[in-house]
Amino acid sequence: MKSIACLRLCLFLLASCAGSLHADETPNDSIVTLQRHTCERHCAVYRLVVYGDGTVIYYGQYDVRRKGLVLSHIDPEDFRKLVESAKNIGYFNLKSEYGYHGTSGCDSIIPDSPIVTTSLTVGIQSHGIIHHHRCGGPIPDQLTQFENEIEKAVNVEQFTK
Repeated sequence: MKSIACLRLCLFLLASCAGSLHADETPNDSIVTLQRHTCERHCAVYRLVVYGDGTVIYYGQYDVRRKGLVLSHIDPEDFRKLVESAKNIGYFNLKSEYGYHGTSGCDSIIPDSPIVTTSLTVGIQSHGIIHHHRCGGPIPDQLTQFENEIEKAVNVEQFTK
């Protein structure tokens, strides 16, 4: 009898814990990355890794004020907003590249533009996109806005300008 009561209690506790993460919550092990690559003119080259708990790793390489590794932090709510922005543009369903190996998905071509790589991992979903800024159009414009949101959330200008 004791073992049945204990089993029921364990099942009840497990069920209540399983429902504690709501669909709109972002797991702490979620990750957003952004990397700005070189371009023909002088462009800042750096990488950002932002974790769901707010941890930020910045690595500056070229044409930045701060070179090397920097550990920083943002509010986890700001991270959650980044994930929401990505979901709003259908990030997980977008193509893996825009303007990199061709012009499919581009409405216009803009010369001498940087390449930005982003990725997003939330739970079991993960996706990365190479975005060559020479590619203009509605989806590339949404990607640019998302990239800017990442940089603003991290306040990347404190390292780059």
